[in-house]
Amino acid sequence: MERSQGLITTLSPVFQDLGITPGSFVLYIQGMGFLLKSKQAKLFLALAGLLALWMFSVVVSHFPSCKNSFQQAAPDRETVRYNAAIKMLGEDPEDGLLEIYRIASKSASAEISEIARDELCSQLYQKPELWVKTFSKVEPSEFEKYLDQGGLSPIDFPAGIDSQRKFSEVVRGKLKTIRWSSQTRVFADMISLKLKASLNIDPQSAPVAEVLEKRLDATGDGVSDVVTLKISGAAWDRPFKWTLSITSAGKLVYQHFSDDAWLDRFFYDKGYVDDECRDYLACKKEYYLEDILGHIVSQDDLGKRQVAAGDWSEIRKVAQDDLKAKFGLSAAEASQTADLVMEHLKSRKVVLLHVPKSPVQSEAPKVYVPRVGGFVAISDEM
Repeated sequence: MERSQGLITTLSPVFQDLGITPGSFVLYIQGMGFLLKSKQAKLFLALAGLLALWMFSVVVSHFPSCKNSFQQAAPDRETVRYNAAIKMLGEDPEDGLLEIYRIASKSASAEISEIARDELCSQLYQKPELWVKTFSKVEPSEFEKYLDQGGLSPIDFPAGIDSQRKFSEVVRGKLKTIRWSSQTRVFADMISLKLKASLNIDPQSAPVAEVLEKRLDATGDGVSDVVTLKISGAAWDRPFKWTLSITSAGKLVYQHFSDDAWLDRFFYDKGYVDDECRDYLACKKEYYLEDILGHIVSQDDLGKRQVAAGDWSEIRKVAQDDLKAKFGLSAAEASQTADLVMEHLKSRKVVLLHVPKSPVQSEAPKVYVPRVGGFVAISDEM
């Protein structure tokens, strides 16, 4: 028992961190021990409990996220962190900028990361000298990688700026008027060159309003349907919104809307669309003008595949759920229609609709179901 008492003393800080007292833990172990007859069994139980608690404390100390799951998480932790960084800007501008940069480049929240990126661009626009002085001291390769991934391309422009071209021109003009030290001159020139590259994105700043049309068999009846893609945006260097619609025999059978503000900056990443497109504009044009309609449908013979029984069950479940949720079918009607979908998928080659979320991800494939006059989702686990 001396050894167990020693462990209890050693683990006192752990008890405190978990919100219990050593005494209450001992009473708990003793109470459990009354269920056992021998002293050896009681001692074994006590030591086993202490060992389990010690192992838990080791896990918590090495993996703080585990501890968080046992405690009440602070609401909107990343938002709180960002607000603290904004406050820091007024107290210690350089540290504030560095913290916002850390959030922009490594935050677990994509939304907060985007907000932080926009704030850094705003600070560059407002205080270019402080901005350059601060970031000229950070690790260059990591920071340049951040810049190349859209770090100089705000989503929401500063007041008075309405395009990437205007933003780049104004900031480059400000950088030219500042007298730099030899240490910061090289960094300022690098920023200016990257901004200059963005000026070549597109010579036109006019709004984008593209309408693309393709005739192909999307419903699987052997007759061509009209697939229309409408793309809109403030300019080619701004995020796009698009609508995909499918008309069969003069009837609208499918429509999908997408707001791509969240993914626009990824077109700066080499290899995001493919390994051949050269830059932001080339990759963006390839995706919107070629890839979306180019890969919108495929043919697949699931009946000849080695599809496991469990996968077929999942396909049926997804179809049945979609029939109830999107087409308002009752449980009985959805079940009966799902059976027809399964028979259709197993008996012949089918046409599948693939609606993209981004260049690297699509929604679950869909198949046209004449009984409901629309496209029904099936499992993507195939």
